[in-house]
Amino acid sequence: MSSAALIVPYDPQATGQSVAGVNPAQLWSLTPSGDKAPKAGTTRTFYNTPESKTTTISSIGEGFANKSAEVKRELVRKSVGSAVKELKAYEGVKEAVVDASLDPHAAAVAAHLALYKFTLKTSPTSPFDPRLTEPIPEKIAFSPIEASKEWDRGVVYAQAQNLARTLMEYPANLMTPTIFTERVKKEFEGVANVEIIVHDEAWAEEKGMNTFLSVTHGTSEPAKFLEIHYKGAPNKDDQPLAFVGKGITFDSGGISLKPGAGMKLMRADMGGAATVVSAALAIAKLQIPINLVVSTPLTENMPGPSATKPGDIVYAMNGKSVEVDNTDAEGRLVLSDAIWYTSTEYKPHTLIDVATLTGAMVIALGEVFSGVFSSSDELWQKLYEAGQIEHDRFWRMPLDDEFGPQIHSSNADLQNTGGRPAGSITAALFLKPHVNGLEGKDGEESSIKWAHIDIAGTMEATRPGPYQEKGLTGRPVRITSFKPLIACLPSDLWRFEKGILSKLRVLHPARTINQKDLKRYLTYYADRIRQFHAEDHFHEILSAEAFKALKLAANGQDGVLAPRITSLHWLEPSQLNGHPRTLRNRIYPFFSLFMGPKISGLGFVVEPEYSTQVDCVRSSLERYPDLKELDITLCHSEHGFSELLALEYLEIHPWNHLETLKISYVWDRTIPIVASLPRLVNLHLVDLKEVPLPNASHSKQVNRGFATLESLEITGNDLPNIVNFIQYLPVAANSRIRAFAVTAYDESTVTNRQQLIKLVKVHLNPSVLQRLKLAQQHILIQERMEVDPDIRLDISPLYEYRNLVDLEVNLVEDVWPTPEEVTQQFPAFWPNISSLKLSVDPDILDHRLPRINYTHIMELLRACRNIRTLGLRFDATGIRRGEKITEVDGSRLSALFVGDSPIYSPERVSEFLGEHFPQLEGLHTFTSEESIERMYTDEMPLPMYTHRWVEVAHRLDLLTLPS
Repeated sequence: MSSAALIVPYDPQATGQSVAGVNPAQLWSLTPSGDKAPKAGTTRTFYNTPESKTTTISSIGEGFANKSAEVKRELVRKSVGSAVKELKAYEGVKEAVVDASLDPHAAAVAAHLALYKFTLKTSPTSPFDPRLTEPIPEKIAFSPIEASKEWDRGVVYAQAQNLARTLMEYPANLMTPTIFTERVKKEFEGVANVEIIVHDEAWAEEKGMNTFLSVTHGTSEPAKFLEIHYKGAPNKDDQPLAFVGKGITFDSGGISLKPGAGMKLMRADMGGAATVVSAALAIAKLQIPINLVVSTPLTENMPGPSATKPGDIVYAMNGKSVEVDNTDAEGRLVLSDAIWYTSTEYKPHTLIDVATLTGAMVIALGEVFSGVFSSSDELWQKLYEAGQIEHDRFWRMPLDDEFGPQIHSSNADLQNTGGRPAGSITAALFLKPHVNGLEGKDGEESSIKWAHIDIAGTMEATRPGPYQEKGLTGRPVRITSFKPLIACLPSDLWRFEKGILSKLRVLHPARTINQKDLKRYLTYYADRIRQFHAEDHFHEILSAEAFKALKLAANGQDGVLAPRITSLHWLEPSQLNGHPRTLRNRIYPFFSLFMGPKISGLGFVVEPEYSTQVDCVRSSLERYPDLKELDITLCHSEHGFSELLALEYLEIHPWNHLETLKISYVWDRTIPIVASLPRLVNLHLVDLKEVPLPNASHSKQVNRGFATLESLEITGNDLPNIVNFIQYLPVAANSRIRAFAVTAYDESTVTNRQQLIKLVKVHLNPSVLQRLKLAQQHILIQERMEVDPDIRLDISPLYEYRNLVDLEVNLVEDVWPTPEEVTQQFPAFWPNISSLKLSVDPDILDHRLPRINYTHIMELLRACRNIRTLGLRFDATGIRRGEKITEVDGSRLSALFVGDSPIYSPERVSEFLGEHFPQLEGLHTFTSEESIERMYTDEMPLPMYTHRWVEVAHRLDLLTLPS
């Protein structure tokens, strides 16, 4: 095959055309064809026509001459893109000449978009390899038969879009906020009239960007705030156009953690930032005569020890208080401060923000349109017309204030989620108050035009197109109820039944369900679903008859309702309380409708007495031997049946690919199976049963196991069983566990609790372990008549763990630290600690006065500068009015857990805390006000200390929660 090629868009009705010595109609006639004109994008390739060249002809469809300008442009893109996709499959083609006469701009865009294919495979060498020192030429070099400015402009458009795709495709470790800004600087090198400014977190803190910074707390990657200034207008002082883009370089969801399966796709949650940066590059390269400012707040959203928690309240740059209801709604938090800063600092005439913001937009518009929320009819019209020209289309969405109460009804001015109804609208309304100048003063018109573009749907191509490869351009969809399915089906399908003791409505079919009823859901929504995790707050569910009717309408195919799903967690029995017990058993088998071939994660709650549930789960597990995530929660049953069932499920496959496992009712026969899983990284065990101490044969077998385990969580009612299980772990030298957590719900004995601490030293590697939690919960311990001051937990075995960043020890006995331990030993042995909580459990009253006071707390904070969360009982009775302790920077402390610490004066303590801890957002005491009435009686009154701490929190306007 020749290395040179010719690409010709072919009009079947223009029989006389000749291009570069080639007659497309004559060549096409040599191939089999039907009576109808070939559809747009239908492609044929001919060799040695003309001599030593390859010619690819692609149809533009029937009736081209009679189409509108926008349709013609899209047909040219389809034609040229289809030709390029065919040519790039041939290794020999190095250059291609394009007949761009029909529309040079559209042809250039299509050729360069269709050629794009992101990969980091090393053979052959990838042009995207970050280690390259010199760029690799593109696989095919394109040129038009006739040079034109329109072609050149189209090349710039395509290169900008491909840059955005590249920024989003890179994995998160190769596209951190820092790397993002460095890449942007490199892309703009040599471009005239451009200034790049990169700010750090300290600058953002000075500016009061607290909503932006609230998202940064959980990650160790430094956040950045990127500004791009382009001065292309004749008058450099003219008001600019402003773009703001959401830049979450990896979105784990924060504390409101996303499921593990499919989470890697969240590397693209900076799609808004990538889009506006790339648009700015195109504007600057084309030297469009405008002034432009671009702002992108860049950070990761991670669940670190200092991460923002659901319910936290922060103050935005515009002064409004914001309640973080869900940390996975972080996009609007970073955007709000960026929008206020940009609109205030640079006073643009128009501000457009772009973000992959809401899954609700995907439900509304799918992949076809981006949603636009705008306060300006004029701006909307311009966006609409531009979208039509480039076939990157917009749909205007409502922005009515009637939706406002959904995000106003909280303890703050705004709440970052407003529930599921109208989710994309409430997100836009959240941003609106942060556009400075939008509300005109004294009856004047607004001084700024604003549009918010939600690109959550259009940022991912789930199907390849003629000039758009299938690939990552946005966030996937995670659903937690049946509402999206129900909303996409005709409303006349259903009749409703309500439970006697439940608000949950059961939908029964009111008529026959046919394929036409399913068309909308299957066309626009089903392919978008990546995760279905049934949560406990949904209000509607389909009956067994409804599921059966849907299955018949879909020809009985498994996975038809979510063919690209990767993770499924089915209903829990408790979610159907208030309805007949048979209901959950009858609908249980229909989870198969959501189980497509790409499943990598499964989660089930199984009631062993129902054979239907047991058998359905068994058959599902048999279908997927390569699962990466498995969550099997077994309800209690008599005669040890739950333990046997857990063993049976684990024995179905070797589970050679399993990385995350949560399973209940583990006993001695299941331990060797779990220990031998070759890729297990995360393990959560619930309710261990009759675990004996390991004997010699056990130790030899298990010490070769758990080789890849990095995170272990054990939750159970019996601490002795937990203590026994830990002794099945490898010795510390062979341990790779970085995070270890134990939560027990029994009181047990002092010996068991002290042994638990000693076993940490035996089985967890000091050079590896970073997070440790040892806790007992829901054990209400009343004050005793006799108190032994000599009984305390010895935590000195933990002093070897110098890499700890998160430590919690909340067992029945108090650690009861001394001043020397707090001020000298803790800083010496845990220099990197970020979260430290010792003996501040909400359910346990200590019986001794603490041996440390507030001055020792301040000494600890002076020595350990990374602490953001601190929990220690201390004596606050000595705090004096107006007291100040210098040389202590308490600005990083965001959460303080005080348990039942002694306190005399709320007035003095609140003054002291406000002075020394200006960023404090939560004060956590012995228990919350909401639980006082439930937990305490005349026989066990709430301590006055707790009342006083609650008063402190009220004075400082802090959240009050149990420790």
